[in-house]
Amino acid sequence: MIVKNESKIILRMLDSIYPIIDMICITDTGSDDNTIELIKDWAEEKEIPYAFYFFKFTNFSESRSFALENSMNHFKAANYIFLGDADFVIEIDSKFRKNFLSHDKYTIVQYNKNMSYDNIRLLKNQHPWKYFTPTHEFCACPEDYEKENVITLGKIKSIKIKDLEDGGSKENKIQRDKGLLKDYIKKVESGEHPKDFVYYRSLFYLAQTYKDMKKIEKAIKFYNLRASKKGLWDEELYFCYYQISICYEVLFWKFYEMCRIKTLMKGSKLLTEKESNLLQIFEKDPIFNSSFEEINRLKATVLEMLQVYAVKGYEVKREKSESICKLIGFYISIGEYREALKFTLLIRNNKLPEKLPLFVEERCYDYLIQVYFIISVLKIKSEEYFEEALNMAETFISRNDVPAEYIKVVEDLVSQIN
Repeated sequence: MIVKNESKIILRMLDSIYPIIDMICITDTGSDDNTIELIKDWAEEKEIPYAFYFFKFTNFSESRSFALENSMNHFKAANYIFLGDADFVIEIDSKFRKNFLSHDKYTIVQYNKNMSYDNIRLLKNQHPWKYFTPTHEFCACPEDYEKENVITLGKIKSIKIKDLEDGGSKENKIQRDKGLLKDYIKKVESGEHPKDFVYYRSLFYLAQTYKDMKKIEKAIKFYNLRASKKGLWDEELYFCYYQISICYEVLFWKFYEMCRIKTLMKGSKLLTEKESNLLQIFEKDPIFNSSFEEINRLKATVLEMLQVYAVKGYEVKREKSESICKLIGFYISIGEYREALKFTLLIRNNKLPEKLPLFVEERCYDYLIQVYFIISVLKIKSEEYFEEALNMAETFISRNDVPAEYIKVVEDLVSQIN
């Protein structure tokens, strides 16, 4: 595990993983608090062997590769290495047994407030593991080694990782990630590094970073650059298309609000405080100087692209519902219930994937598809599905595992019919 200024949270993580570890190896990348002292005191109190290494941070793949190599070499007797972060809480079921482990690497369900996914977090201590990509890094063996050796993969169901995302180095994360990724991409394009899967994954995460920075046009550009390379990893390609669709939705609402503000101004209506704030933002955008008709045309164009890319995502991974589910929610938000129903019927039988790949939003499968079906059918009073939707609504209202706002929407719809 690498750490930097984790004094507020490190004991929480160590206490959670304590039941299953035999030793710890820590690489510090520049703490100026008492993180190391806390770990040392904890390990001595628990009588757990420990080792510390220090590494000047360059990027995450180099730092974690350094840490992993030291762990493997320092504790050669260790059969497996758990890849942890300070902001994790490890949830261990009593069924977990270390002596049942046999595969070379294991995925464990990792989740945060937005999604859950299978992530490789346990490695057999006998292969040349290393990390790839400067940030949003992942661990694997070099490609030539994996071609010559069979690396088996298992899944641990009796452990889950809760990622609280409150680590000590999160303050400037977005700017830091942008710098690391742009630097790596620049080195690839200058010939210093090969244009391999690491390059394309870096393009993907630079797109993610721009999206987080709300630089939507740049995000779309880099998602498309990543998507231009097929045959690497379908999950990532799927998510590129899904995110491009979301970016176009952001642009749709931007142009929608621009048209609305222009209409209000043309009618000499007094703007609310919120509308005045929007106007101040829009006045800095050259597009706002365009005519109402031109902005309206842009709105129609991005609406079309929103659907195109949502469907492209679905065509890559038809068993996954997130991109279409988001599209349905958008159509409901603008009152296009027939379009919403058309796409709901496309995915209504999809189930939560048994193997959780990256980028799974469980709420889509748990309740969103169901509630969107109910809303779209009852709104247009579809004869074919009306009774089914009403019966489904009655059952849905009684659920106690769905956010209250969705229950209320369905209750209100049913009451209007009754």
